[in-house]
Amino acid sequence: MRTYIFGFDQTEAVKLGLGIKELLILDYLHTFIQSGSMNCKVVSDKKFYLVVYKKVLQDLPILGIKERQLQNIFHLLSEKKILSTMGECSYYLYINMST
Repeated sequence: MRTYIFGFDQTEAVKLGLGIKELLILDYLHTFIQSGSMNCKVVSDKKFYLVVYKKVLQDLPILGIKERQLQNIFHLLSEKKILSTMGECSYYLYINMST
């Protein structure tokens, strides 16, 4: 078994119940944040980055999902404390991946 998939520990991903779609989204977000091109707002000394659902789906058509399904994935990632969210609406949310 490969230890890492998209830069994430595969064993931990399986323990958390994460699949390829979730890991691809996390990799996309990590890469986008590292590029310095993502809009950011600081709240209580934490950086939150703007995620526009439509943009994610345009950049990752391989996911083959709709906006509501993407929202559900972000909700799952938040429940599992992989990222934290704020200001969620039907078009965007802010995320922090340092949790």
